[in-house]
Amino acid sequence: TGHLRPSGKVPCLMYMWFRIDGDALILHAHWRGNDVYKKLLMNLDIMGAVHSYVAKRLDLPRGRYLHSSDSLHFYRSDVEHIESTVDRLREQNCAESTLAI
Repeated sequence: TGHLRPSGKVPCLMYMWFRIDGDALILHAHWRGNDVYKKLLMNLDIMGAVHSYVAKRLDLPRGRYLHSSDSLHFYRSDVEHIESTVDRLREQNCAESTLAI
């Protein structure tokens, strides 16, 4: 009841807000949730493509992208895969690496 889709699933992306700051197009995206293991990087890539597309259509340079998520999570069913990925990274001395977005 009250769901936005016939499947009963509520979309993770709640809204996108484009605004012009100076001469650049800024994009704010607000997410209900992000699956950090399976979908976050894909979502960031897709938002970058959407941002670039709209900026090009408006003949503006692409400015900052702000990503806000109410729930950054992973699922129990992925724990084994996550642990094996972390183990591989430790073996390769990548555990100290950080990702700046």
